[in-house]
Order: sequence, then C-alpha cells, then structure tokens
Amino acid sequence: MLTSTNYCSCVEWGDANNDGWIDLAAGGWWEPVVVFENINGTINTTPAWSWSGGSGLVCETVMWGDVRNHALTTVYEQKSGDGTRKLFYLDHHPIQELAHISIDDSIVPLSEFTYDPLTGWVSLADPPPSGINNIEFTYTYSQYPDLGVTNWNASNGNYLFSNTTGIEEHEIVRHEAALRLDVFPNPFSKLTNIKWQIKDIEIQDVRCKMQDFTLRIYDVTGRMVKDFNLASRLLLPASAVSWSGTDDYGKRLGAGVYLVELRVGDQIMHEKVVLAR
Repeated sequence: MLTSTNYCSCVEWGDANNDGWIDLAAGGWWEPVVVFENINGTINTTPAWSWSGGSGLVCETVMWGDVRNHALTTVYEQKSGDGTRKLFYLDHHPIQELAHISIDDSIVPLSEFTYDPLTGWVSLADPPPSGINNIEFTYTYSQYPDLGVTNWNASNGNYLFSNTTGIEEHEIVRHEAALRLDVFPNPFSKLTNIKWQIKDIEIQDVRCKMQDFTLRIYDVTGRMVKDFNLASRLLLPASAVSWSGTDDYGKRLGAGVYLVELRVGDQIMHEKVVLAR
C-alpha cells in the first residue's frame, strides 16, 4: 500500500479528528507509519500524516487509544433487536470503557456478553427480542485518540504519537458533567439519601418530557428492584429522595451491592451503593 517493494504489516481504523468518519492508520517493515484521512466516506490515497522510523522500524502493530485520557466522552447509544441478531458494532471505536448494556430497560449481567474495545463489537449470549431502539449501550471513547506503534525489535523503540488535532478545541468546550449523582451515607443499613443535580440548561428543559426522567435501582444480576416513579414530579435542577433498602413492594432487600441509575433525556449516570444488614 505504501511502496511496491516493501511490506505493509498492520492497519487499524480510528476516527483521528472526530469528524464521524473512521480514518486508516498503517505501518510496515521498513515503511513509514501513515494515516489516511477519510473525507466524507472516501479514503484519501495520499497520507494526511506520516512518520519515518528509518531502517530500524519493522512495524508489527498500530493501535488507537487515549493514553492521556484527555479527550474522553461518554455516550448513550441505541440499537434495535430483531430476535436473532447477537452481534452489534458500536458507532465509535476504540472504546475506553463499556459502562453497561440494557435491553428493554433491564441491565444485562456481565456474564451475558463479551466485547472488543479496540474494534467496538459487542456479542450478547442471547439475541435481544425485536424492538425499536430497545438495546442501549453506555460507553466512553476518545474524540481524539493517540496512535501507538510497536516494533519487531523493542530495543529499537516502540512509539507513541500524541493526537494534537483537537486539543485547543477540546479545551474550549470542556465543561462539567451534565448530571451529578450522590448517594450518602454509603454503605448504609437503614436509610440512604439519593441526591441529583442537573447542570446542563438543555437537559433542564426536558421537564416538559417527564417520561424521560427515571431513577431506578438494580441488583448485581441486572434486575430492577426499585423504580422511584418520579415522572409525576417537577424536575428541579437539584433534588433528592430517600431509600430504605426495600423493593417496589416494600420488601426488605438483602445485603449487597446495588446500582443506582439516573436518566434524564439521553443522559445517564450510575452510582454504586452498598446495603449492609
């Protein structure tokens, strides 16, 4: 791909400039490391960036990843099930963290799926039922990933190239998280307080769509045990409820770790809470 006389040994897809189109990084034996830009779905055949390591560079692997954690963002993505499909590809990759998966508002246990953070595929143990946007993925990825290069002979050098494409832009738009969720005391035995704060003005405007505002608690298997039914309440920028460690029927739950989930529009946040009996 680079020259006709040498060997291209590795390629990796990744959106280097956060324009929504995945770019192609490549390397080879005695070849320069290059990045071909994807412009509106067409890969440019002339590299937008290249670096030559000379005769000492026998490239074995190129991979994208945010080594500095400087451009991470968390997204909430929906897919539709058809009753047979079990393999899904996320819109962004590589991903830094897969926070959780839910199907029809029930969290999928960790033992029921596997995934590859580099290529962004997720495979579920069982096919989700048919539905429109009934599968939800919450994950973190980098808007401007760095590029790592490994060498056949590590003593000649492995390399890390920092992505400076969006540093200035990213620093300008950086802001506090739109939601804040606190649980205290934690651990607790009799009563704990769940407090939330909505910092984003656009999210506060969701008060006209109260069905998009939920506060729920799940056990470690992903089963919802408590729905606070807040849709009928006025959505204030800051508010709180108390929880006594019971389910929707008033039954005392067993000691253990539970997951508090706050969802406002397309924003979602989780907090673990420990119930000690």
